[in-house]
Amino acid sequence: MDGLIELRDFLLEQAKDDKSIIEYANMLEFTDSYHNVYRILHQDCKRGLWRYMNLFPQDSKFFLRCTQCVFENYFVQVWMNLPKSIHQLYYQGVTDYLELVFGSFYNFNRIMQKQEWFKADEDDYEPFFGDVGCFFFTDLDTLVKCSILVLRKVFAFNQFDLTVMQSLTQQLFHSIKTNDKDLYTLIEPCDKSVIGCFVFQYINSFFLHNTNHVPLSAKFIMMYLQYDNKGLIYIIQYILYICAHNYAPQLNKKKMKDELEFHVAEPVDIIDPQTTAIEILSHSVDAVLTNGLNCRHMCEVLDKFNEVNLKNYKYTSK
Repeated sequence: MDGLIELRDFLLEQAKDDKSIIEYANMLEFTDSYHNVYRILHQDCKRGLWRYMNLFPQDSKFFLRCTQCVFENYFVQVWMNLPKSIHQLYYQGVTDYLELVFGSFYNFNRIMQKQEWFKADEDDYEPFFGDVGCFFFTDLDTLVKCSILVLRKVFAFNQFDLTVMQSLTQQLFHSIKTNDKDLYTLIEPCDKSVIGCFVFQYINSFFLHNTNHVPLSAKFIMMYLQYDNKGLIYIIQYILYICAHNYAPQLNKKKMKDELEFHVAEPVDIIDPQTTAIEILSHSVDAVLTNGLNCRHMCEVLDKFNEVNLKNYKYTSK
């Protein structure tokens, strides 16, 4: 829970001077007017919020479905306060950026008291058309403003545009080539389309899916909000360097710094370079960041990274 409280305080500080007026969407009208968007959004919400089920285990999925109802309604309120030009640009997975934000303000005890308000079963849920403001530790206006900050930053990074995302993928390739020649030498001969898929995935989900350790997840989100695009590319490349070289120790031409050594349950040997390259890109980050023995140490490494680099890559909203 410490990570959620830290993230909540950080977001409140970021949004404290926001004087914008929040307009609330009618959930029923949204499901009708944005039918295609809602269809994708509903599927995203149904598969989401797994982190919190680990924190608050329940006897059935009903608790999860109720929470997803609230999250879906909340997300619609945030989404409809973005510029109208963005409303139809929703793509699968955007909700992931707000799961931790939602969790840092969400009153789980309140949902336990009001489960009769929701229509749901273990397989699905119906949209919640009521006021969700009572389920949070702050007023809904403030929460929506904090959440808009995050989605505006996502838009500043990738413009919700495939062409921009592909350009960022090439920038990450270049950063690997410049800063991690050992890994680049291993992946460079491989099929570019295969390698590109993994690198593209890092661009779009690196700050979201790589750990179920809440304090580390919260730290990634805070870094995402503070760094400009060049800084975000550098962060991804730096963490990939740490994970790849711990996952495949033979990459190291010399011993890694002690502070960059992490526990990996099953390190791999480089036998077939192309096969190993793909395995490194597909598994190394998960192998390091989802290992509970590494999470606190990684938080410390990221704190040191911020001390050195944040001043050079500070994001300034326009």
